[in-house]
Amino acid sequence: MDLITYLGTTNELAQAWHSIFASFPERYIDSLGDLVYFDWYAACFISDPTHAAMWGNYGDGHKGICLKFRAEEKPGQSPIIKMRGIVGSYIGPTGQGSTYGDLSLQFQKMNYVDKLAEIDFFRSIGRVTVGALKSEWYRDYQGRISSCADDVFGKKDDWHQRYWAAFHEMTATKLSDWRHEEEYRLMLTSVLGTFQEAKDRKLVYGFTDLEGLIFGIRTPLEDKVRIVNIIANKCAEQGRKSFEFSQASYNARSGKIEL
Repeated sequence: MDLITYLGTTNELAQAWHSIFASFPERYIDSLGDLVYFDWYAACFISDPTHAAMWGNYGDGHKGICLKFRAEEKPGQSPIIKMRGIVGSYIGPTGQGSTYGDLSLQFQKMNYVDKLAEIDFFRSIGRVTVGALKSEWYRDYQGRISSCADDVFGKKDDWHQRYWAAFHEMTATKLSDWRHEEEYRLMLTSVLGTFQEAKDRKLVYGFTDLEGLIFGIRTPLEDKVRIVNIIANKCAEQGRKSFEFSQASYNARSGKIEL
């Protein structure tokens, strides 16, 4: 009905009013998500580099290359990799800036489900100050307090644990349609908005952690030569004696991509 009404409206003022009456409620509901969890960013990895659809979707139609990373594994823990990035900030006589250091990031294995979990919005508002929560969200005009406030402020430590557990579960869950990716993620998030600028979330990995490269079936020869020369120079600079190169190819007998 909204679509039919809008299609039949040619007056610009009427269209503007329509956006307020018909579109605003939906946009308002969508924007409530910004009050729940902090911004987060992901770098995505796969465990199987021979999946044809992955090369087609993410590998520039088999013309790209796949980077193979070495992860550090410890008993009972998720694999980790160290990267260099922002670890803090400072304010001094010359102004303010960021401090850089090593970040140990865990590879989160994705969970694939048939239905995404629902979020109890009024018990999950994590980006609003305590004062604003009490005055604008949990108290009505008669001064009565919502029962949601008891869950949030009753046992803060328990609430914080539930909140962050739900956050991590949300960031590591996708619908089962994506199960074929067998994805792992490295996650970045900050309650201080540290990574809002794209340049601030461009982390630097150690060359020693880049175990090898896999050329796609259609990677141009000139690209391979250029890449091999770059790697050779880096190996010479760091005294590295070996580096793994692989070539993806299609096996007509098995109908699968092999390395």
